[in-house]
Amino acid sequence: MNKYATYWSGSKGVDRITPGGPEVPIYAQDAVFIQTWSKGRVCDFGCGTGRFSSLFTPDTYLGVDQNEEAINIACLIHPEFQFDCIGWMDGTVPPADTYLLYTVCLHIPDDSLSEFLSRFSNRIIIAECMEPRFRNNQFNNSRSKQDYIDCLCEHGFQLKAERTEQERPFTLLVFDQKEED
Repeated sequence: MNKYATYWSGSKGVDRITPGGPEVPIYAQDAVFIQTWSKGRVCDFGCGTGRFSSLFTPDTYLGVDQNEEAINIACLIHPEFQFDCIGWMDGTVPPADTYLLYTVCLHIPDDSLSEFLSRFSNRIIIAECMEPRFRNNQFNNSRSKQDYIDCLCEHGFQLKAERTEQERPFTLLVFDQKEED
């Protein structure tokens, strides 16, 4: 996991996380889906420069990332929102009702994915390319939708909603923690 943490929080700044500049456009369909399925306090885990913050109100959004430079930029661009620098595998995650993992999980190695996802609760939105054919086993661990369903089912979650793009190989999945009997 260290090579991943070093790569994403390294000295290259935000070049790796924000191709095309600090404000990468948000696909309108993604924004609507995320807003529709987010509830309560949202933790944008792996927020980069905070491009999704504008979908929420400052009192319902927290952006976290392990890249300190990205967090500094997010604070400059979106000063009304709260951002924090934390590592991906540094213990607990901030409390939230919804966790947004937008193009985050594909950067978590297979042997760390279950442990990584086990730290979240309530609702998780995973959004990324879910095409294993794009996997390069270096920093892109693209998985299938079923891989996420299986992993999160082991941690007491069930698939609630999904959206798959026809124009691009991109999928958004919503998982809710199962109610205890």
